[in-house]
Amino acid sequence: MQYDGVNPALFTPLTDDGEAVDVGRLRKLLAWLLPQGISGLFVCGTTGEGIFLSPEERETVVEVTLSEVAGAVPVMVHCGAVATRDSVRLARHAARCGAAAVSSVPPFPLPLQTASVLAHWRQIGAATDLPLWIYYMPAMSAFHLDEGLVEPLLALPNLVGLKFTDANFYVMRNLLDLSAGRLRVLSGPDELFLAARVMGASGAIGSTYNWMAPIFVRILEAVRRGDLASASHWQGRANGFIRLIHRYEKIAGQKVIMEYLGVPCGPSRRPLQPLTLAQQNELFAALDAADLRGALAGGEQGAR
Repeated sequence: MQYDGVNPALFTPLTDDGEAVDVGRLRKLLAWLLPQGISGLFVCGTTGEGIFLSPEERETVVEVTLSEVAGAVPVMVHCGAVATRDSVRLARHAARCGAAAVSSVPPFPLPLQTASVLAHWRQIGAATDLPLWIYYMPAMSAFHLDEGLVEPLLALPNLVGLKFTDANFYVMRNLLDLSAGRLRVLSGPDELFLAARVMGASGAIGSTYNWMAPIFVRILEAVRRGDLASASHWQGRANGFIRLIHRYEKIAGQKVIMEYLGVPCGPSRRPLQPLTLAQQNELFAALDAADLRGALAGGEQGAR
């Protein structure tokens, strides 16, 4: 099935001043990712800094991505925005460009009643014939899912599942069970990739898959052959690298890692704070010590 594996939440490469989408860098990033065994791509989400981009910039990212991917993997476009009409516009654009699915966070930043959130998603789902994936990230909004919302969710037009970015897998499992197979879940927290898979997630969408896709593909392959010991080992290796970026602004830090790996993605868009030169050098030294390149190639040392 689509997205039944490792799906990078694509970075949006920017020019060195952070003021424009860098199309050349975006093409190089896609060329880097496509051969790595990924199942799909998630475009203009939180990792892709979609909320900091203009609608026109988001449309450019979608157009370039779909052109470069050329059907090699399905592309899900995040259409979440403050205003419903902007989300509807982005969903319709994604459909015209050939996206495989659309997704949206709840409207933000105001806390809204459940009926308002559902109405927002309803209009996005009805705007196209594309599958709709709810982007559930309670840390980003005041909206929380519970078992009582299963039926209202299933009534949304074209809904097929959720991107579940939360550590409460009890709720996740309940949503799966109570939907009687009508919902699928793609997990969000990269550090819980293995746990989410064991608890029923079909696949995963995450930021670190831009630079650690081979490790997570390795975890997935181990799960599929029933080798949980190996899967746990590699999840531990991945989490060692994830701990390194928790010292910094996460997206900015990960874009620095892309520079380290020879796939520059530029800075993050303000208000995200860039790393200082000293912090970049500190991170590079930590990546050397943990042997990120060796781990990507399957090596066993470092990253404890």
